[in-house]
Amino acid sequence: MRAAARLDTAAFVALCALLLVMPSIEAPKTIALVFFVLLTVAGRLAERPLGLSKPDAIEWSLLALLAASAVSTAVNWPIANGLKGVADTAMYTAGCWCVYRGRWSDGRRSIVAAMVAAGVAAGLVRGVVDVYVNHKPFLEFHSAGIVTQSSIYLGIALVMAGGILVAPGGAGRRPGPLERTIWAVVVVVMLAGLALMASRGAILAVAVTWFLVLALVRRIRPAVATLVGIAVMVFVVHAAPDRFAQSRLGARITGFLTTFRLDDNDQLRVSMWRIGVARLSQGDAVVFGVGPRNFSSIDIPTLALAPPVEVPGQKLNHAHNLFVNKLVEEGVVGLAAFLLFLGMAAWRLARDRRRSRAVDWTWFAALGAILVPSIAGSFNTPWYQEHALLAMLLIGLYLSPRVNRDASYTGRLNGTPVGHARAGSTDTYEVSVP
Repeated sequence: MRAAARLDTAAFVALCALLLVMPSIEAPKTIALVFFVLLTVAGRLAERPLGLSKPDAIEWSLLALLAASAVSTAVNWPIANGLKGVADTAMYTAGCWCVYRGRWSDGRRSIVAAMVAAGVAAGLVRGVVDVYVNHKPFLEFHSAGIVTQSSIYLGIALVMAGGILVAPGGAGRRPGPLERTIWAVVVVVMLAGLALMASRGAILAVAVTWFLVLALVRRIRPAVATLVGIAVMVFVVHAAPDRFAQSRLGARITGFLTTFRLDDNDQLRVSMWRIGVARLSQGDAVVFGVGPRNFSSIDIPTLALAPPVEVPGQKLNHAHNLFVNKLVEEGVVGLAAFLLFLGMAAWRLARDRRRSRAVDWTWFAALGAILVPSIAGSFNTPWYQEHALLAMLLIGLYLSPRVNRDASYTGRLNGTPVGHARAGSTDTYEVSVP
Protein backbone atom coordinates (compact mmCIF):
# COMPACT_ATOMS: atom_id res chain seq x y z
CA MET A 1 0.00 0.00 0.00
CA ARG A 2 2.96 2.31 0.56
CA ALA A 3 3.90 1.89 -3.08
CA ALA A 4 0.34 2.75 -4.12
CA ALA A 5 0.39 5.88 -1.95
CA ARG A 6 3.72 7.01 -3.39
CA LEU A 7 2.50 6.44 -6.94
CA ASP A 8 -0.69 8.32 -6.13
CA THR A 9 1.33 11.30 -4.89
CA ALA A 10 3.57 11.21 -7.95
CA ALA A 11 0.51 11.13 -10.23
CA PHE A 12 -0.91 14.16 -8.44
CA VAL A 13 2.36 16.04 -8.96
CA ALA A 14 2.23 15.16 -12.67
CA LEU A 15 -1.35 16.45 -12.87
CA CYS A 16 -0.31 19.74 -11.26
CA ALA A 17 2.55 20.07 -13.74
CA LEU A 18 0.14 19.37 -16.61
CA LEU A 19 -2.30 22.07 -15.50
CA LEU A 20 0.51 24.55 -14.99
CA VAL A 21 2.06 24.20 -18.45
CA MET A 22 -0.95 23.16 -20.55
CA PRO A 23 -1.79 26.64 -21.95
CA SER A 24 1.80 27.66 -22.61
CA ILE A 25 4.32 24.90 -23.36
CA GLU A 26 3.72 22.01 -25.74
CA ALA A 27 6.32 19.31 -25.01
CA PRO A 28 6.21 19.34 -21.17
CA LYS A 29 2.41 19.22 -21.41
CA THR A 30 2.49 15.94 -23.32
CA ILE A 31 5.14 14.48 -21.04
CA ALA A 32 3.18 15.46 -17.91
CA LEU A 33 -0.02 13.91 -19.27
CA VAL A 34 1.73 10.64 -20.15
CA PHE A 35 3.32 10.44 -16.70
CA PHE A 36 -0.02 11.27 -15.05
CA VAL A 37 -1.76 8.43 -16.86
CA LEU A 38 1.03 5.88 -16.38
CA LEU A 39 1.48 6.68 -12.69
CA THR A 40 -2.27 6.51 -12.08
CA VAL A 41 -2.55 3.12 -13.76
CA ALA A 42 0.50 1.85 -11.86
CA GLY A 43 -1.00 3.09 -8.61
CA ARG A 44 -4.27 1.30 -9.31
CA LEU A 45 -2.41 -1.93 -10.09
CA ALA A 46 -0.36 -1.58 -6.90
CA GLU A 47 -3.57 -1.08 -4.96
CA ARG A 48 -5.29 -4.01 -6.70
CA PRO A 49 -2.53 -6.48 -7.73
CA LEU A 50 -5.04 -8.81 -9.42
CA GLY A 51 -6.29 -6.11 -11.78
CA LEU A 52 -8.51 -3.08 -12.09
CA SER A 53 -12.06 -2.96 -10.83
CA LYS A 54 -15.09 -3.47 -13.04
CA PRO A 55 -16.00 -0.23 -14.89
CA ASP A 56 -18.91 1.77 -13.54
CA ALA A 57 -21.38 3.78 -15.64
CA ILE A 58 -19.08 6.80 -16.03
CA GLU A 59 -16.16 4.60 -17.04
CA TRP A 60 -18.31 2.75 -19.57
CA SER A 61 -19.29 6.10 -21.10
CA LEU A 62 -15.60 7.05 -21.38
CA LEU A 63 -14.86 3.72 -23.03
CA ALA A 64 -17.74 4.36 -25.44
CA LEU A 65 -16.19 7.71 -26.41
CA LEU A 66 -12.84 6.08 -27.12
CA ALA A 67 -14.35 3.09 -28.91
CA ALA A 68 -16.47 5.30 -31.19
CA SER A 69 -13.40 7.27 -32.22
CA ALA A 70 -11.31 4.13 -32.77
CA VAL A 71 -13.99 2.37 -34.83
CA SER A 72 -14.57 5.48 -36.96
CA THR A 73 -10.83 5.67 -37.60
CA ALA A 74 -10.63 2.00 -38.56
CA VAL A 75 -13.66 2.15 -40.87
CA ASN A 76 -12.31 5.19 -42.73
CA TRP A 77 -8.63 4.22 -42.81
CA PRO A 78 -6.42 5.58 -44.29
CA ILE A 79 -7.09 9.08 -42.94
CA ALA A 80 -5.11 12.17 -43.89
CA ASN A 81 -4.39 13.03 -40.25
CA GLY A 82 -3.68 9.42 -39.35
CA LEU A 83 -4.24 8.58 -35.69
CA LYS A 84 -4.37 12.21 -34.60
CA GLY A 85 -8.11 12.17 -33.96
CA VAL A 86 -8.26 8.97 -31.94
CA ALA A 87 -5.11 9.99 -30.06
CA ASP A 88 -6.76 13.25 -29.02
CA THR A 89 -9.82 11.34 -27.78
CA ALA A 90 -7.56 8.91 -25.92
CA MET A 91 -5.78 11.79 -24.20
CA TYR A 92 -8.86 13.47 -22.79
CA THR A 93 -10.68 10.24 -21.91
CA ALA A 94 -7.60 8.86 -20.15
CA GLY A 95 -7.08 12.14 -18.32
CA CYS A 96 -10.70 12.18 -17.19
CA TRP A 97 -10.50 8.57 -16.00
CA CYS A 98 -7.30 9.20 -14.03
CA VAL A 99 -8.86 12.15 -12.22
CA TYR A 100 -12.09 10.23 -11.74
CA ARG A 101 -10.20 7.41 -10.03
CA GLY A 102 -7.88 9.66 -8.04
CA ARG A 103 -7.92 10.23 -4.28
CA TRP A 104 -9.24 13.70 -3.55
CA SER A 105 -8.99 15.51 -0.25
CA ASP A 106 -10.20 19.08 -0.10
CA GLY A 107 -6.60 20.25 0.02
CA ARG A 108 -5.70 18.45 -3.18
CA ARG A 109 -8.74 19.80 -4.99
CA SER A 110 -7.81 23.32 -3.90
CA ILE A 111 -4.31 22.81 -5.29
CA VAL A 112 -5.80 21.67 -8.61
CA ALA A 113 -7.81 24.90 -8.80
CA ALA A 114 -4.70 26.93 -7.99
CA MET A 115 -2.72 25.15 -10.72
CA VAL A 116 -5.45 25.83 -13.28
CA ALA A 117 -5.41 29.52 -12.34
CA ALA A 118 -1.61 29.71 -12.35
CA GLY A 119 -1.46 28.04 -15.75
CA VAL A 120 -3.98 30.51 -17.16
CA ALA A 121 -2.08 33.47 -15.70
CA ALA A 122 1.20 32.23 -17.18
CA GLY A 123 -0.54 31.59 -20.49
CA LEU A 124 -1.94 35.12 -20.59
CA VAL A 125 1.48 36.60 -19.89
CA ARG A 126 3.04 34.61 -22.70
CA GLY A 127 0.12 35.49 -24.97
CA VAL A 128 0.66 39.20 -24.34
CA VAL A 129 4.35 38.81 -25.13
CA ASP A 130 3.54 36.92 -28.34
CA VAL A 131 1.35 39.82 -29.48
CA TYR A 132 3.89 42.51 -28.64
CA VAL A 133 6.71 40.73 -30.47
CA ASN A 134 4.37 40.27 -33.47
CA HIS A 135 4.39 36.49 -33.14
CA LYS A 136 0.57 36.39 -33.10
CA PRO A 137 -2.05 38.98 -34.10
CA PHE A 138 -4.50 38.19 -31.29
CA LEU A 139 -4.23 37.36 -27.61
CA GLU A 140 -4.32 33.58 -27.30
CA PHE A 141 -2.55 30.87 -25.37
CA HIS A 142 0.68 29.71 -26.96
CA SER A 143 -0.20 26.01 -26.91
CA ALA A 144 -3.98 25.89 -26.40
CA GLY A 145 -5.12 26.54 -29.94
CA ILE A 146 -6.17 29.68 -31.79
CA VAL A 147 -8.12 32.47 -30.15
CA THR A 148 -11.49 30.71 -30.29
CA GLN A 149 -10.06 27.62 -28.59
CA SER A 150 -7.96 29.60 -26.11
CA SER A 151 -10.96 31.67 -25.08
CA ILE A 152 -12.97 28.51 -24.36
CA TYR A 153 -10.13 27.25 -22.16
CA LEU A 154 -10.09 30.60 -20.38
CA GLY A 155 -13.88 30.60 -20.06
CA ILE A 156 -13.87 27.20 -18.34
CA ALA A 157 -11.23 28.39 -15.89
CA LEU A 158 -13.14 31.63 -15.30
CA VAL A 159 -16.34 29.84 -14.31
CA MET A 160 -14.29 27.63 -12.00
CA ALA A 161 -12.69 30.66 -10.35
CA GLY A 162 -16.05 32.37 -10.01
CA GLY A 163 -17.43 29.21 -8.43
CA ILE A 164 -14.70 29.34 -5.80
CA LEU A 165 -15.89 32.82 -4.82
CA VAL A 166 -19.57 31.85 -4.88
CA ALA A 167 -19.29 28.50 -3.11
CA PRO A 168 -17.24 27.60 -0.04
CA GLY A 169 -14.45 25.11 0.17
CA GLY A 170 -14.53 21.75 1.86
CA ALA A 171 -14.82 20.77 5.50
CA GLY A 172 -17.19 23.62 6.27
CA ARG A 173 -14.38 26.09 5.65
CA ARG A 174 -14.87 29.70 4.60
CA PRO A 175 -11.96 31.14 2.61
CA GLY A 176 -10.07 33.76 4.59
CA PRO A 177 -9.84 37.41 3.49
CA LEU A 178 -6.47 36.89 1.79
CA GLU A 179 -7.68 33.84 -0.13
CA ARG A 180 -10.85 35.63 -1.21
CA THR A 181 -8.81 38.61 -2.36
CA ILE A 182 -6.44 36.43 -4.36
CA TRP A 183 -9.30 34.67 -6.14
CA ALA A 184 -11.05 37.98 -6.78
CA VAL A 185 -7.87 39.24 -8.46
CA VAL A 186 -7.67 36.00 -10.46
CA VAL A 187 -11.23 36.51 -11.70
CA VAL A 188 -10.50 40.12 -12.71
CA VAL A 189 -7.38 39.04 -14.63
CA MET A 190 -9.32 36.30 -16.40
CA LEU A 191 -12.13 38.71 -17.27
CA ALA A 192 -9.59 41.11 -18.74
CA GLY A 193 -8.03 38.29 -20.74
CA LEU A 194 -11.42 37.18 -22.05
CA ALA A 195 -12.22 40.75 -23.09
CA LEU A 196 -8.90 41.10 -24.94
CA MET A 197 -9.36 37.77 -26.71
CA ALA A 198 -12.69 39.19 -27.93
CA SER A 199 -14.22 35.87 -28.94
CA ARG A 200 -17.98 36.32 -29.14
CA GLY A 201 -18.73 32.62 -28.73
CA ALA A 202 -16.71 32.24 -25.53
CA ILE A 203 -18.07 35.47 -24.03
CA LEU A 204 -21.62 34.35 -24.78
CA ALA A 205 -20.93 30.91 -23.29
CA VAL A 206 -19.49 32.34 -20.08
CA ALA A 207 -22.36 34.82 -19.80
CA VAL A 208 -25.05 32.15 -20.21
CA THR A 209 -23.31 29.82 -17.76
CA TRP A 210 -22.80 32.52 -15.17
CA PHE A 211 -26.36 33.82 -15.36
CA LEU A 212 -27.48 30.25 -14.72
CA VAL A 213 -25.22 30.25 -11.65
CA LEU A 214 -26.83 33.50 -10.47
CA ALA A 215 -30.29 32.02 -10.99
CA LEU A 216 -29.34 29.04 -8.83
CA VAL A 217 -27.58 30.99 -6.09
CA ARG A 218 -29.98 33.96 -5.96
CA ARG A 219 -27.80 36.14 -3.75
CA ILE A 220 -27.17 39.86 -3.94
CA ARG A 221 -23.39 39.83 -3.66
CA PRO A 222 -22.72 37.54 -6.64
CA ALA A 223 -25.08 39.68 -8.73
CA VAL A 224 -23.26 42.86 -7.74
CA ALA A 225 -19.91 41.20 -8.41
CA THR A 226 -21.19 40.21 -11.86
CA LEU A 227 -22.01 43.83 -12.66
CA VAL A 228 -18.50 44.79 -11.57
CA GLY A 229 -17.10 42.07 -13.83
CA ILE A 230 -19.06 43.37 -16.81
CA ALA A 231 -17.74 46.85 -16.10
CA VAL A 232 -14.19 45.49 -16.01
CA MET A 233 -14.60 43.88 -19.43
CA VAL A 234 -16.10 47.01 -20.98
CA PHE A 235 -13.31 49.12 -19.49
CA VAL A 236 -10.59 46.80 -20.79
CA VAL A 237 -12.03 46.71 -24.31
CA HIS A 238 -12.22 50.50 -24.54
CA ALA A 239 -9.27 51.60 -22.39
CA ALA A 240 -6.57 49.11 -23.35
CA PRO A 241 -4.48 49.79 -26.46
CA ASP A 242 -5.95 48.05 -29.50
CA ARG A 243 -2.76 46.05 -29.97
CA PHE A 244 -4.83 42.91 -29.41
CA ALA A 245 -7.50 43.97 -31.94
CA GLN A 246 -10.12 43.65 -29.21
CA SER A 247 -12.13 46.42 -30.87
CA ARG A 248 -13.25 43.80 -33.42
CA LEU A 249 -15.70 42.53 -30.79
CA GLY A 250 -17.73 45.74 -30.71
CA ALA A 251 -17.29 46.31 -34.44
CA ARG A 252 -18.76 42.93 -35.37
CA ILE A 253 -21.68 43.24 -32.99
CA THR A 254 -22.43 46.79 -34.10
CA GLY A 255 -22.07 45.85 -37.76
CA PHE A 256 -24.56 43.02 -37.44
CA LEU A 257 -27.09 45.09 -35.49
CA THR A 258 -26.77 47.89 -38.05
CA THR A 259 -26.89 45.92 -41.29
CA PHE A 260 -28.36 42.58 -40.15
CA ARG A 261 -25.79 40.92 -42.39
CA LEU A 262 -23.19 38.34 -41.48
CA ASP A 263 -19.53 39.23 -41.86
CA ASP A 264 -17.03 37.00 -43.65
CA ASN A 265 -16.23 34.94 -40.53
CA ASP A 266 -19.87 34.24 -39.84
CA GLN A 267 -20.53 33.45 -43.49
CA LEU A 268 -17.72 30.90 -43.29
CA ARG A 269 -19.39 29.27 -40.28
CA VAL A 270 -22.70 29.00 -42.11
CA SER A 271 -20.93 27.53 -45.13
CA MET A 272 -19.25 24.91 -42.94
CA TRP A 273 -22.59 23.96 -41.39
CA ARG A 274 -24.08 23.54 -44.86
CA ILE A 275 -21.12 21.42 -45.97
CA GLY A 276 -21.43 19.18 -42.92
CA VAL A 277 -25.17 18.66 -43.33
CA ALA A 278 -24.79 18.04 -47.06
CA ARG A 279 -22.08 15.43 -46.42
CA LEU A 280 -24.37 13.63 -43.99
CA SER A 281 -27.21 13.69 -46.49
CA GLN A 282 -25.13 11.53 -48.85
CA GLY A 283 -25.91 8.68 -46.47
CA ASP A 284 -22.68 6.66 -46.54
CA ALA A 285 -21.17 8.21 -43.40
CA VAL A 286 -24.17 8.45 -41.10
CA VAL A 287 -23.23 5.60 -38.76
CA PHE A 288 -19.46 5.99 -38.29
CA GLY A 289 -18.75 9.33 -39.97
CA VAL A 290 -15.82 10.24 -42.18
CA GLY A 291 -13.25 9.73 -39.42
CA PRO A 292 -12.10 11.86 -36.46
CA ARG A 293 -10.20 15.01 -37.47
CA ASN A 294 -10.99 14.13 -41.10
CA PHE A 295 -13.53 16.84 -41.98
CA SER A 296 -11.02 18.21 -44.49
CA SER A 297 -11.48 15.06 -46.61
CA ILE A 298 -14.94 16.22 -47.74
CA ASP A 299 -15.01 16.78 -51.49
CA ILE A 300 -17.15 19.91 -51.83
CA PRO A 301 -17.86 19.60 -55.59
CA THR A 302 -19.62 16.27 -54.96
CA LEU A 303 -22.10 17.87 -52.57
CA ALA A 304 -25.51 19.01 -53.75
CA LEU A 305 -25.26 22.57 -52.45
CA ALA A 306 -27.51 25.31 -53.79
CA PRO A 307 -26.29 27.98 -53.88
CA PRO A 308 -22.78 26.51 -54.20
CA VAL A 309 -20.16 27.12 -51.54
CA GLU A 310 -16.57 28.12 -52.13
CA VAL A 311 -14.24 27.58 -49.20
CA PRO A 312 -10.44 27.96 -49.25
CA GLY A 313 -8.81 24.57 -48.76
CA GLN A 314 -6.98 25.62 -45.61
CA LYS A 315 -10.29 26.64 -44.02
CA LEU A 316 -11.92 23.23 -44.45
CA ASN A 317 -10.79 21.88 -41.07
CA HIS A 318 -14.00 21.37 -39.07
CA ALA A 319 -17.72 22.11 -39.18
CA HIS A 320 -17.58 25.15 -36.88
CA ASN A 321 -20.21 23.45 -34.76
CA LEU A 322 -19.31 21.00 -32.03
CA PHE A 323 -22.27 18.68 -32.55
CA VAL A 324 -22.39 18.80 -36.35
CA ASN A 325 -18.66 18.14 -36.43
CA LYS A 326 -18.94 15.14 -34.12
CA LEU A 327 -21.81 13.77 -36.23
CA VAL A 328 -19.94 14.24 -39.51
CA GLU A 329 -16.61 12.87 -38.29
CA GLU A 330 -17.77 10.01 -36.02
CA GLY A 331 -21.35 9.50 -37.13
CA VAL A 332 -24.38 8.72 -35.03
CA VAL A 333 -22.29 6.34 -32.93
CA GLY A 334 -19.75 9.02 -31.99
CA LEU A 335 -22.35 11.70 -31.30
CA ALA A 336 -24.43 9.28 -29.19
CA ALA A 337 -21.38 8.34 -27.10
CA PHE A 338 -20.49 12.00 -26.62
CA LEU A 339 -24.02 12.99 -25.62
CA LEU A 340 -24.20 9.98 -23.29
CA PHE A 341 -21.14 11.15 -21.37
CA LEU A 342 -22.28 14.78 -21.19
CA GLY A 343 -25.78 13.66 -20.29
CA MET A 344 -24.55 11.50 -17.42
CA ALA A 345 -22.41 14.33 -16.09
CA ALA A 346 -25.29 16.81 -16.40
CA TRP A 347 -27.63 14.34 -14.67
CA ARG A 348 -25.23 14.09 -11.74
CA LEU A 349 -25.08 17.87 -11.48
CA ALA A 350 -28.87 18.15 -11.57
CA ARG A 351 -29.31 15.31 -9.09
CA ASP A 352 -26.87 16.78 -6.60
CA ARG A 353 -28.45 20.21 -6.98
CA ARG A 354 -31.88 18.71 -6.39
CA ARG A 355 -30.68 16.71 -3.39
CA SER A 356 -28.47 19.61 -2.28
CA ARG A 357 -25.47 17.32 -2.00
CA ALA A 358 -21.82 18.33 -2.33
CA VAL A 359 -22.53 21.62 -4.09
CA ASP A 360 -19.10 23.14 -3.60
CA TRP A 361 -16.92 24.94 -6.16
CA THR A 362 -16.27 21.74 -8.11
CA TRP A 363 -19.99 21.66 -8.96
CA PHE A 364 -19.70 25.06 -10.64
CA ALA A 365 -16.41 24.04 -12.30
CA ALA A 366 -18.07 20.97 -13.82
CA LEU A 367 -21.05 23.07 -14.91
CA GLY A 368 -18.70 25.44 -16.73
CA ALA A 369 -16.75 22.52 -18.19
CA ILE A 370 -19.95 21.23 -19.81
CA LEU A 371 -21.68 24.45 -20.84
CA VAL A 372 -18.84 26.74 -21.96
CA PRO A 373 -17.38 24.38 -24.62
CA SER A 374 -20.86 23.27 -25.67
CA ILE A 375 -22.25 26.78 -26.18
CA ALA A 376 -19.12 28.32 -27.67
CA GLY A 377 -18.52 25.16 -29.70
CA SER A 378 -21.91 25.60 -31.34
CA PHE A 379 -20.34 28.51 -33.25
CA ASN A 380 -16.73 27.53 -33.71
CA THR A 381 -14.45 24.81 -32.40
CA PRO A 382 -15.05 21.07 -31.81
CA TRP A 383 -14.46 19.19 -28.57
CA TYR A 384 -10.75 18.53 -28.79
CA GLN A 385 -7.28 19.67 -27.78
CA GLU A 386 -6.50 21.53 -24.57
CA HIS A 387 -9.89 22.99 -23.75
CA ALA A 388 -11.50 19.55 -24.06
CA LEU A 389 -8.82 18.07 -21.82
CA LEU A 390 -9.35 20.76 -19.17
CA ALA A 391 -13.11 20.25 -19.32
CA MET A 392 -12.76 16.49 -18.94
CA LEU A 393 -10.37 16.86 -16.00
CA LEU A 394 -12.77 19.15 -14.13
CA ILE A 395 -15.77 16.94 -14.90
CA GLY A 396 -13.83 13.91 -13.67
CA LEU A 397 -12.88 15.78 -10.51
CA TYR A 398 -16.50 16.49 -9.67
CA LEU A 399 -17.77 13.02 -10.56
CA SER A 400 -15.00 11.18 -8.71
CA PRO A 401 -16.40 8.66 -6.21
CA ARG A 402 -13.16 8.82 -4.24
CA VAL A 403 -13.56 12.36 -2.94
CA ASN A 404 -13.08 12.39 0.81
CA ARG A 405 -16.72 12.98 1.72
CA ASP A 406 -15.82 13.30 5.40
CA ALA A 407 -13.82 16.35 4.36
CA SER A 408 -16.75 17.82 2.48
CA TYR A 409 -18.60 20.82 3.80
CA THR A 410 -21.93 21.85 5.13
CA GLY A 411 -23.47 24.93 3.60
CA ARG A 412 -26.63 26.38 2.15
CA LEU A 413 -27.50 26.90 -1.47
CA ASN A 414 -30.57 29.05 -1.91
CA GLY A 415 -31.32 28.62 1.80
CA THR A 416 -31.19 24.81 1.64
CA PRO A 417 -28.54 22.89 3.63
CA VAL A 418 -26.02 21.21 1.34
CA GLY A 419 -23.03 18.93 1.67
CA HIS A 420 -21.89 16.64 4.44
CA ALA A 421 -20.72 17.90 7.79
CA ARG A 422 -17.40 16.87 9.23
CA ALA A 423 -17.99 14.28 11.92
CA GLY A 424 -19.47 15.96 14.97
CA SER A 425 -20.02 19.30 13.23
CA THR A 426 -23.39 21.03 12.92
CA ASP A 427 -22.18 24.28 11.37
CA THR A 428 -24.05 25.68 8.37
CA TYR A 429 -23.68 28.87 6.39
CA GLU A 430 -24.92 30.60 3.27
CA VAL A 431 -23.25 30.21 -0.11
CA SER A 432 -22.30 33.71 -1.13
CA VAL A 433 -19.60 35.81 -2.67
CA PRO A 434 -17.78 38.01 -0.17
